[in-house]
Amino acid sequence: MLGGIVRGDKIEIAIYDSGIGIAAEHQQDIFAEFFQVANRERDQRQGLRLGLAIVRRSIEMLNGHRLDFVSRVGRGSRFSITLPRVAITSEQILPLDRSPSSGRIPGSYVVDDEPRVLQVLVELLRNWGCLVEGGRSGVEVMCAVNQNERLPDLLIADLRLANGETGLDVARLLHRSMSAQTPVLILTGDPIANVALDDTRVPLKLIHKPIVDTMLREVLEDLLPARQYVCSPPP
Repeated sequence: MLGGIVRGDKIEIAIYDSGIGIAAEHQQDIFAEFFQVANRERDQRQGLRLGLAIVRRSIEMLNGHRLDFVSRVGRGSRFSITLPRVAITSEQILPLDRSPSSGRIPGSYVVDDEPRVLQVLVELLRNWGCLVEGGRSGVEVMCAVNQNERLPDLLIADLRLANGETGLDVARLLHRSMSAQTPVLILTGDPIANVALDDTRVPLKLIHKPIVDTMLREVLEDLLPARQYVCSPPP
């Protein structure tokens, strides 16, 4: 259940979960990346559990916002966000400049044949201020590029995709079809995997799973140093 209430100069938005609740010893752990109380083996079919970590980091970056959480075993949980109540006029709403030359918002394409993993990565990058699209194959990448008439600033792809396709195959398809040198980030669960592209001028990085968001941010900044691709917390 979702609810909201005005408290003076604050607004509180709360989500009520009538599930099994969370024991006291796990109530801080649930905000950590990839943690699940009943999924210690990190079975991705049960979800990756990045949502609460993303919410917490987002709230920490916003002045005057607070995240609260209470839970009782057998009774359920309550998550709430408290934010300042402000008045805003239409003149204060600025249009978003999405042009490739603006240097403000990067365009990325994420490729993974696992729908849940794809969703988590797309949401994570969007939370960092990126323009992101996702797909499951090289064909979907090319369809999106042709439709948008814009090359992605970064290609993020899982190494092993469906039907024998690889993330490197997707990168080669993009580069050949568009005569591009789009930077590539390859993700893999294979601890001994090695990757290389025919064109050594193309920036290429490899990250081994499980992915930690701080590591991903560092790699993005390394691949794309000329732009502010990752939002920084306010001073």
